[in-house]
Amino acid sequence: MLWPVLLVVIGHVAVGIAPLWILVHRGGHPGALATLVALAGASLAAMGLELRQRRRPGAVCSILMATWAASAATAVFAARHGLF
Repeated sequence: MLWPVLLVVIGHVAVGIAPLWILVHRGGHPGALATLVALAGASLAAMGLELRQRRRPGAVCSILMATWAASAATAVFAARHGLF
């Protein structure tokens, strides 16, 4: 059972993506925007591949959606409380 490890990895990735969300929201930082677009494109490509192969969402889709949701929530929390 590696679910605790997966949750820690998702949390660390979310903390890494959250500042990018904040930078893009505050000032449209081009480097942050390019990185977010590249990460989102890679995520969509991985999810599309899984959907084509399995014909339904699986673990990859779930993990990627959880990661993006956690990063968005972290960014909102950090921005509202002045942490970044």
